[in-house]
Amino acid sequence: MDTLLTDTLLVTMDPGVPGATGELGIVDDGAVGWTDGEITYVGPATDVETVDADRTVAADGCLTLPGLVNAHVHGRHTLLRGAAQDVPEIEWMTRALGPIAAQMTAEDGAVGAKLTAIEALASGTTTLGEYASEVADLVERVYKPLGLRVVATET
Repeated sequence: MDTLLTDTLLVTMDPGVPGATGELGIVDDGAVGWTDGEITYVGPATDVETVDADRTVAADGCLTLPGLVNAHVHGRHTLLRGAAQDVPEIEWMTRALGPIAAQMTAEDGAVGAKLTAIEALASGTTTLGEYASEVADLVERVYKPLGLRVVATET
């Protein structure tokens, strides 16, 4: 395996993992190994040989858990955060945000989606629920190249 993370408090979300306790599948002294970007080992650190890994990372005092999911994003609109916040909610979309968003270019939308992706990855989020028009373009141009999983819905 390429890399082995050892000595971590491991939350697997799978109570069936060897050595796991509770419904969250917690392994007190856990390890995670991967090869070519694919996870190849999850379980107790005592059940895997460190010599099998090209690189070993001691993660004592760290928590390792699955990637987080943000189920509702509008990535291209990230650049509009804070716009028109003084407008009453009922009018916010039609009178304020809609007209501002109408002035955005496709490139503006891609930049907003890139910011969304960077923020997601920095926070441990690996999967996004993206809701946008021409969403396939954002998935291909932005999210896929960065390795994010996306559940995309066309508006």
